[in-house]
Amino acid sequence: MQQLWMGGRWQSARDGGTTTVVNPADLTELAEIQVAGVGDMERAIGMARSTFDDGVWRNQPPEKRAAVLRGA
Repeated sequence: MQQLWMGGRWQSARDGGTTTVVNPADLTELAEIQVAGVGDMERAIGMARSTFDDGVWRNQPPEKRAAVLRGA
């Protein structure tokens, strides 16, 4: 089961909610994933704010930030 990516690592949803991802073309089930609740979103926002305030993300050159966002 796919977890949530927060704070640079995979983490479980606090409430354990899940959903099935379905291919709309043929309705086959592709994956079972966890669903973020309000608490998970607040936790992710707090982690992002902390990383920005600490300068870890903010001080990276734009090229490096772009590479991270592209998954390179």
